[in-house]
Amino acid sequence: MDRFYKPQFLQVVKEGMADLLPGFTPVRVVRGQLGADVFSGGLLYCAVAQPEHAVWLCWQPDSGVERRFFVRIGWSPSRDVLPVHGQHDRRIYELRRPTRDFPACSLSLEQVLGRSGMGGFEIPTPWDQVYKLQTNTPSAEQKRIMHAAAAEAAALTPEDRIAAVRGIVDEVFSHLLSVMPSFLAPADRSDA
Repeated sequence: MDRFYKPQFLQVVKEGMADLLPGFTPVRVVRGQLGADVFSGGLLYCAVAQPEHAVWLCWQPDSGVERRFFVRIGWSPSRDVLPVHGQHDRRIYELRRPTRDFPACSLSLEQVLGRSGMGGFEIPTPWDQVYKLQTNTPSAEQKRIMHAAAAEAAALTPEDRIAAVRGIVDEVFSHLLSVMPSFLAPADRSDA
């Protein structure tokens, strides 16, 4: 994730988890643990909802200079078992909540919300106006927009950046809170 946004992203997520989902505690993944590579570099949280039913959240910053992050929500039998289904199974792509068919699994929040694309969540910046340019936009207009975006981006303060991060992370928390009840309840029937 872009170095100008990653510290703010990590801070805002940790604050939001503590305030909005206090039952979830951070989990440090142990190297060599089954599925550990899936959660490497992310913020992983777990809440034991009921005996033999743990719920997981993973906030994963994208690599490189992107301003994108991904959120996965999952389940497993316990805090000791990561939410990873060991084998490829196409039925996972149809899931929206836990099912007994998969004792451990995690899903993209976008999938849970029923979205067709799963490109992650993007932190907005002035550069977004450049990415929206059409190929048939006149050259002079393209240059004007690029210069304006560069000037606006250069003028951003740390407070501006944290406000942008907070806006999108708050939106994601709103989505999480709306789907959380279906994950906290134990899987009692097959949905796949």
